[in-house]
Amino acid sequence: MIIGIKGLVDMVLTKRPNIFIRPADELTEDGISFSLGDVHLPVIDRSQIQSLERRKAMVDEVKAVLSKWGFFWLVNHRVPRGLIEDMPEGIRQFNEGDVEEKKRLYSRDTMRNVIYYSNFSLYHSRTASWRDTFAVSSQVSDSLKVPIACK
Repeated sequence: MIIGIKGLVDMVLTKRPNIFIRPADELTEDGISFSLGDVHLPVIDRSQIQSLERRKAMVDEVKAVLSKWGFFWLVNHRVPRGLIEDMPEGIRQFNEGDVEEKKRLYSRDTMRNVIYYSNFSLYHSRTASWRDTFAVSSQVSDSLKVPIACK
């Protein structure tokens, strides 16, 4: 059984399957024009979150940034630097790790607190995305559900 895009890669494909290739005319229809010189990444500073007034203002900032950009850079979040630096290695270990672990987590059920999936928009998009996703909800109460490489 092939699990995710990593499973396809492990099969030693010599060519990307057509389902993952967007036709050139479709890309032109999107009319996406982008220059890195135009990018100014929104920053949200969490340092004053203890202040009720600042917390309310921060919520408004996040809503505004997400409605315009969809993402932002969070600073002063108190996540230890070592944990952040260790994340890429944990991700690599999970992706290159036990297939049985990935099978256990593989699902399209968005209500699960720990989930591994590929192509979430497969049934809504004309082409599939060439990526796997592992997500852990902040609502996870049982740490045994989280793979060891991701703890």
